[in-house]
Amino acid sequence: MELGIIGLGRMGANMARRLRRGSSALVAYNRSYKVAQDLAKETGLEAAESIERLVSQLPTPRVVRLMLPAGDITQQHVDTLQSLLEGGDIVVACTSPIPVKAAGPQTRRWSRGSPRR
Repeated sequence: MELGIIGLGRMGANMARRLRRGSSALVAYNRSYKVAQDLAKETGLEAAESIERLVSQLPTPRVVRLMLPAGDITQQHVDTLQSLLEGGDIVVACTSPIPVKAAGPQTRRWSRGSPRR
């Protein structure tokens, strides 16, 4: 399976490493492109310089995993992805376990460009 991962902090980078050890094909984006490039050198994943590039590199149906802190930053990325993804694409938000901030649907499947809850 090929998937995208956004956010290469401690959790995201370790998730990417584990997935690559299991031979999963990954396209990864981080706000600091150098972080993505360094992890690409280490693991063989493909580094994307933008979210748009990440989405364009994935086969359909696309699966994108967000490894970001709970709250506004995750919602901003979900909103950005909503404009880029198509019906059948999936976004999985793996946020920090702060219950108040993590409330709400964390997995969405796109249908005709809008999320189903």
